[in-house]
Amino acid sequence: MELKIFDSSGAEKGKMNLPVQFTEPVRSDLIHRAVLAIQTHKRQPYGSSIEAGMRHSAKLSRRRRNYRGAYGKGIGRTPRKIMNRRGAQMHWVGAMAPNTVGGRRAHPPKTDRLWGVKIN
Repeated sequence: MELKIFDSSGAEKGKMNLPVQFTEPVRSDLIHRAVLAIQTHKRQPYGSSIEAGMRHSAKLSRRRRNYRGAYGKGIGRTPRKIMNRRGAQMHWVGAMAPNTVGGRRAHPPKTDRLWGVKIN
């Protein structure tokens, strides 16, 4: 494939042969994939903190005599923190679990996800 060379006034100055790569057909699917790969490297990663919703001193200790025995199977297993205490009387508030106020999210976006896409 030949390319015409023009000077600053617009007159034809000469000709030049282009490399073989310019004679190959244009593949729009590869161009689209390359553009998407470049755009993914510009995307800013996001995600919640690893400690989010876990900054409490709550614990879960409900043992019966048998292995893994606890009272209840649903919300009764929620870890709780002690807000105030008067002798044996305690005021508990649920903490850390996804179903409590101030608890962590159930399935938050992960910070270690790789947004960049490689072509090869």
